[in-house]
Amino acid sequence: MKDEPPDRKHLKRIPVWIPDSQRVFYFVTVCCHHRRKVFISHDAVRIALESLVKCTDSTDWNVWQVCFMPD
Repeated sequence: MKDEPPDRKHLKRIPVWIPDSQRVFYFVTVCCHHRRKVFISHDAVRIALESLVKCTDSTDWNVWQVCFMPD
């Protein structure tokens, strides 16, 4: 059937119909392109953190914890 979602390896997304008043927590995992070891560099981590701070400053999102893993 066309109405059935495709089989995926990834977790399902949170529905967009959740009311704004309901608290939602997201756990986000990000991998680098071709799983390159980008975050071995302290400068790369600093730039990523600065970008994350700019994003949170311009939205009403809160980031409680961040972990950059070099490998």
